[in-house]
Amino acid sequence: MLKVEELPKEQIYVAAHPDYFPETALVLAKKLADAHDKQICLLGILGNREEPSDYEKAFESWKRDRIGFPVNYYVLDDDFTDFMEFVEAAILIFEVSDVPPYNKPNNQLKLCRELRIPYYFVKPGQQISFDRVLVPIGFLVEERE
Repeated sequence: MLKVEELPKEQIYVAAHPDYFPETALVLAKKLADAHDKQICLLGILGNREEPSDYEKAFESWKRDRIGFPVNYYVLDDDFTDFMEFVEAAILIFEVSDVPPYNKPNNQLKLCRELRIPYYFVKPGQQISFDRVLVPIGFLVEERE
């Protein structure tokens, strides 16, 4: 696993948990990465009683056996917003599933409250299409652009 200082800037982050492989989120990440010439990084967000080694084992296994393109990974145990700002994340993707911790999108929405980057929610098996995209618009100049 790379150290936070070694992570490339402006990556597309896919939030992942060792108990669930985010296949649809990775499909979206790959399409966005190809379109914007970005790298992809699996992001493990540690819970209360979880060990970083569990995430690292799962991510290494996925890289080797299930993901057919290069990805980085990082297990986060610090402040989420500070980390995302430090690495200048380009995009964040969550796959909403029946498996905790990504089974309740309100938790992820609370995490992202302070972020100024686009974040996506996808469902398992969802067809990735850019026909309709919902974009919240406020009154800030950067949001109107």
